[in-house]
Amino acid sequence: MLRDADLQSLPLDEHLLEAVVEARQIKSHGALRRQKQYIGKLMGALEDAEPIRAALEKLRRQ
Repeated sequence: MLRDADLQSLPLDEHLLEAVVEARQIKSHGALRRQKQYIGKLMGALEDAEPIRAALEKLRRQ
């Protein structure tokens, strides 16, 4: 799981960041599954997800 500072450093738009933060707080399996589907929908609507992938890869290397 990413630290809060690392999550904030990712190039996420406002809605996607809010959805990820909310998902981190969900305990119910069914609700978490629905939230992940929503995050996937938001990711699918992005024109270019490569900057997010690159930032995550950079964090993984550290």
